[in-house]
Amino acid sequence: MYKVVGWRDVKFRGKDGEDVSGLTMYLTYRSNSIYGEGTEKVFITHKRLAEAQYEPVLGDEINVWFSKSGKVQSITRL
Repeated sequence: MYKVVGWRDVKFRGKDGEDVSGLTMYLTYRSNSIYGEGTEKVFITHKRLAEAQYEPVLGDEINVWFSKSGKVQSITRL
């Protein structure tokens, strides 16, 4: 489980020359191996956000699924 603490819109040209747009999301999480909270910065395309029917809200608690290559595949609000 992650908590949304921020995000920003991002646009760039991918390696294939196509335009890519999405969000860089800033998340925190709890772990027994960390004193305090851990942090993550993840990128998700606007297309995947729409497929997940998710629009971030500060403080949301979410689950994030990653592909084998570490890309965000889906997000759900808890």
